[in-house]
Amino acid sequence: MKIDLHTHTRQRSYCSALDEEVLIRCAIQEGLDGLAITDHGRLVPKQILEELNEKYHPFRIFIGVEVTLFARDYQDYIILGIHKPVMASDWTYDILLKYVRDSGGYIYWAHPFRYRDVLPPEHKINPPDAVEIYSTNIRPDLTSRIKQVAERMGCRTIGASDAHFKEDVGYSYIDLENEVSSDAELVAELKKGAFKVIPPGIDSKQKEKDQRDAKYQADLGDFSNFVKGIKDT
Repeated sequence: MKIDLHTHTRQRSYCSALDEEVLIRCAIQEGLDGLAITDHGRLVPKQILEELNEKYHPFRIFIGVEVTLFARDYQDYIILGIHKPVMASDWTYDILLKYVRDSGGYIYWAHPFRYRDVLPPEHKINPPDAVEIYSTNIRPDLTSRIKQVAERMGCRTIGASDAHFKEDVGYSYIDLENEVSSDAELVAELKKGAFKVIPPGIDSKQKEKDQRDAKYQADLGDFSNFVKGIKDT
């Protein structure tokens, strides 16, 4: 089940040019099976979320929010699976982490090193559930560093789009091993690590095509060498 876990809509994020229904249609066109709407500091109202899920079934829209903490270091976090809009930007990371854990949600560090080139010291003691390794707001040259940081903290990595425009949708995403139909099920699968991260521009079909092309070229090379060997004898 292919899901983009980090997207924004113009309804609740001033920086996004995407209407929520345009976002959903773009995701469907890109071959995704679901997405999380993670607007800045604001949740999608429950009634709207239910209406969107009914209208676009079987495509699935999950609840989410992007929270920015200013208390110590300017850092952004994606929160999934929580329907209570009680998360304040003046909280510390430890308060936010406890709130998410107590509420049965999932928290990951969004676009690390985007604003400050430091690893928050709190992460070393109490790491988030995951770290975003791919998105439109993460420089490609940071991939190796983010992977190393995640390994040191003992947490997983997440690929997403951080979509603000049509062309961003599905830039990167996760592929869940199992189908999920609720926010609680999504959080459970994420916590189990039952997913793989699909890097930008690469999906399973493209990988299969690349493998077929590579095999074809290898076979063609073997055949050419075989013919050349016959001619030389």
